[in-house]
Amino acid sequence: HLDLVSLQDFVALLILVLYGGGVKQRILSFDEVISQDELTTLSNKFNAIYVGTMSSEIAASEPKLSPAEKIVAQTVVDIMEVENRQEYGRLYTEGLRLLLNQPEFHQSPRIITILELLETESWLASVLGQRVSMEKAEVIIGEENREEALQDFSLVIGQYGVSGKASGIIGVLGPKRMDYSRAISSVNSVSTLLSESVAEYI
Repeated sequence: HLDLVSLQDFVALLILVLYGGGVKQRILSFDEVISQDELTTLSNKFNAIYVGTMSSEIAASEPKLSPAEKIVAQTVVDIMEVENRQEYGRLYTEGLRLLLNQPEFHQSPRIITILELLETESWLASVLGQRVSMEKAEVIIGEENREEALQDFSLVIGQYGVSGKASGIIGVLGPKRMDYSRAISSVNSVSTLLSESVAEYI
């Protein structure tokens, strides 16, 4: 839910209530004078059109919006993307021993750096960057990875869950010579199953 409150002729307060009850506030500056009536009309439009949508869907609609609406939309997208990256912070890993036994990494001098990185919960948000809404599996190969320690690897990632309610990321990390078609198929299949399971409990 979104509210806009006029503070000055060119300035308004945006109040965004997120799923789960979180409340975010931002000060917006507009290029033209905008009245409270105009702000109310704008917020009503956003609440009617964008309820339950993902940040990527809002961003995709921006070319069709007025200048004032674009400012509001971009602010909402920025807030949602930050929240999504924070939600991805709880990280679970399996099969690390199998990965490290691969010949590329078994005697690698970077092995300690890699292990230390994978033990943190922040690396995934860094790797994902702006990828917070994915309709299908995506592949990040080698130097496409933002984390230098992981540039000898490839990562296949996909999103699961229910838009605007509960979601997560699942992925496969492996050597750059991995079987990509198999990894993509596995990620898509598991994310579909997880999405179905999530939908049953919300």
